[in-house]
Amino acid sequence: VLLHVELFLDDFTYKRVSVCEIDEILQFLRWHIENYNGRTLIHCLEMMFLRYEWGFWLWKVMSAILICVFVFVSSKIVTRDKSCFDIAVSAGALFLFGVSPYIWNESIYWLSGSFNYFIPTMMFLGLMLLVDRKPKSKWISFLSFICGATTEQVGMMTVGMFVIVIADDLIRRHKTTINRLVNLIASIIGYCTVVFSGGTKTRVDTQSEITLTVFFENFITIFQENWFGNFNLLIMI
Repeated sequence: VLLHVELFLDDFTYKRVSVCEIDEILQFLRWHIENYNGRTLIHCLEMMFLRYEWGFWLWKVMSAILICVFVFVSSKIVTRDKSCFDIAVSAGALFLFGVSPYIWNESIYWLSGSFNYFIPTMMFLGLMLLVDRKPKSKWISFLSFICGATTEQVGMMTVGMFVIVIADDLIRRHKTTINRLVNLIASIIGYCTVVFSGGTKTRVDTQSEITLTVFFENFITIFQENWFGNFNLLIMI
């Protein structure tokens, strides 16, 4: 499928900027932060792949590999038992077959969409695996900041993960190391670069207010379209 993917919507905007001089790119990023959103890190990575023709093909290859890595890493996270690993991999692969085509199109088979959703999620899963298997790694604090500074969703997930890890230490009466707190602070700082940008406030101010009734109606509709009404998922079950 990825072989047939072409540039679409936002891809053209960022590609037009990516071929400009550095000062013009920085000027665009400043405008973007002030008026659109604070996902600066994501958009920089996105423009790196759009600047050259081979970068677009590199993204296609990378995305195909990451889909397989997603299943492998997820399985590593959910089980330490080698005898259960194959079952976890099979379950993960079946899960992908149950994902709605709309989600694939908007978050994986679209360069801008993948850098805003799928790739940050993969970065978060990699960080989660590192925290689980090598909790004393010196890379965790740096990666915590990076994951926190990706998108609003993944940033919140990163902060939440460290809150849960520290809470687990307290519940089990384990001594919380200073590294845990440093990792949490690093993720919060990264997250703040996204949510407290001028563009995020602008977008929130322009959004119409959503009542609780409308929220649940939208939730049910999304659930029906992407899960309950997904024939592939029913077959998997």
